[in-house]
Amino acid sequence: SNVCSGIASRKTVIDKRIAELAPDIVALQEASKYTAAPSGYRFAYNGQNDILIRTGRFAPVAAKSGGATSGATLFASSYASAGKGMSWAAVRHSSGAYLLVANTHLVVGTSASLVRQREYEAGKLADAISATLTRLNKTHRSLTDWTKAPVIVLGDFNTHKSRTGDKTMAVLEQRGWHDAYDQARVLSLQHYNTANPTMSLTPFVSVTWGDHVDKVLVRPSRSVVFRWANAGKTAGGKWIGPLGSDHHPLSVRLGLR
Repeated sequence: SNVCSGIASRKTVIDKRIAELAPDIVALQEASKYTAAPSGYRFAYNGQNDILIRTGRFAPVAAKSGGATSGATLFASSYASAGKGMSWAAVRHSSGAYLLVANTHLVVGTSASLVRQREYEAGKLADAISATLTRLNKTHRSLTDWTKAPVIVLGDFNTHKSRTGDKTMAVLEQRGWHDAYDQARVLSLQHYNTANPTMSLTPFVSVTWGDHVDKVLVRPSRSVVFRWANAGKTAGGKWIGPLGSDHHPLSVRLGLR
């Protein structure tokens, strides 16, 4: 988060945790000040919503004249000030398979206008993913049929299971996108919230499990979610400091087809 102080020291903590978890793909939000990839990673997209890929596991798809393979989309302020939109990157797995990665940060807030804006952004997010696949198919069809390529959506959706009157997830579910949390075979630290606005070392325990604004979305018919984990480090019922962010890392292990 750019609004949290001490990005220089916090980046060291973030990079260390990335190295410990060794994920293949990393999505960071509010990350415009995070400009140097950690060892073993490179940016597939660098900006407000960063997408990092692990060297040797994924590689960016090369851009062609008139055909970008990464970028960002902002959503209009239709009902309230907008969130941070969506970034995207087309990448190639070491197996030879292609994948579209999207990273989003929907608008935060609980007022009626902000909830309506977030629901609007959820629909625009689904539209943007479809439009991106269509464009890729026009410019990079020689690689794969992008309209049938697997897609993963990561980010801060600023809504959770206890938010009544908020149809953000219902909008996405109607478009085929579902929370990996609900698909996971194994859950870990699911009762500890991934958001930690005060950066307290005392975990906030959610009454409703699954109350997480941080999500990974998948199409259930095209994915297997093996594990969902709040990957913050704990000892004796406390978070281990120093903390790298006001959100704890969310780690999801899945297979896509």
